[in-house]
Amino acid sequence: MKHFGPTLLSPPVGEICQWCEEPIAEGDRGVFYNDFENQPWHEECITRFTVGSVGHILGICYCHNGTYEDPPGLTRRQSAKAAYLFWVGSMFGRGELNKEFFENERFSGQELGT
Repeated sequence: MKHFGPTLLSPPVGEICQWCEEPIAEGDRGVFYNDFENQPWHEECITRFTVGSVGHILGICYCHNGTYEDPPGLTRRQSAKAAYLFWVGSMFGRGELNKEFFENERFSGQELGT
């Protein structure tokens, strides 16, 4: 696995991320993942692929007999960013990052960009 982004390898601008199917932009961070023929992945997308959805991190997804996966109405890229934020937040004790945070008005997806 090779990493790209600021101070690393140059991002493969214009190439398509394996997870979200959106182009890699200048300034994006991510990896070239060997198991997928060295195709690029955004940092948030490879994290979402690895740790699962927000619902999975909370233990309320389908594999835990729940029904919640990603916050509704988001693109695949935004959902990856949400999972990334939640996973990082849960690691550092950010208690406000919970299911309600993603479902209320404060979080419409705009905070995640496209």
